Amino acid sequence: MTVAINAFMKFEINKNSQQPIYYQVMDFIKEKIASGDWEVGFRLPPEDIFAQELNISRGTLRKAIKLLVDEKVLETVHGKGTFVREVNIESEFLTVVFNTAEQLNWFGLDLSVKVVEQKIIPCEDEKLAEKLKVNLETKIIFSRKTYSRNGEIIAVQDTYVPIDKVAAMRNVNKLQGVELYYSNHKIAYQSPPQPIKEIFKASGEETFVCDFYTVMDEANVPIEYKMSWFRYLTNGNKQSIKNDSWRNR
Repeated sequence: MTVAINAFMKFEINKNSQQPIYYQVMDFIKEKIASGDWEVGFRLPPEDIFAQELNISRGTLRKAIKLLVDEKVLETVHGKGTFVREVNIESEFLTVVFNTAEQLNWFGLDLSVKVVEQKIIPCEDEKLAEKLKVNLETKIIFSRKTYSRNGEIIAVQDTYVPIDKVAAMRNVNKLQGVELYYSNHKIAYQSPPQPIKEIFKASGEETFVCDFYTVMDEANVPIEYKMSWFRYLTNGNKQSIKNDSWRNR
């Protein structure tokens, strides 16, 4: 297999980062997969070539790959090499823990869900960085979904997951065993930001039910932050409500 040199040229070690180099390599590989540059079945180059192109030691690369194999992002086949596993961003990286669809289904609504935007972005917002307990410029997987009924959008949800928390999100959502996690909700009745208004085609100062919440792992570390806006679910109560909830799966 021939590997294009430019497939690796965008990687640069951030010497000012508190992250170990092997973590930076892990983030780089995850970004390549999430962006679609490395598709399912892509075979990583031989260890010596890969390490040379990334300008890192083979030991550092070996550690990064081992951890990604443990996270089920990559798989190693004896005698053949290391490959990208079948990982779907929507179902694995950004699986909704306490999701908008569940909330709307409580109202008996038959919904159509659409991912309108999904990308990797640097965290440039100080408030978001504080919510996720990450440094500015940390790479975040961002997803925006719309929920429609009879062709009309009735909810929009934005999701933010730091790339290095992808494995934690998968553990929270695994189907076997019991995972205990914590979510902090703040529900308010307010006007959404302009980009969300444009999606809803809202006029004037139309207000919505807004649900802002953070999902924590068992160590009380934030692994996901969501902002959801709901239309037609209001009852005129404009107070803000905080709800801390433990959930089991």
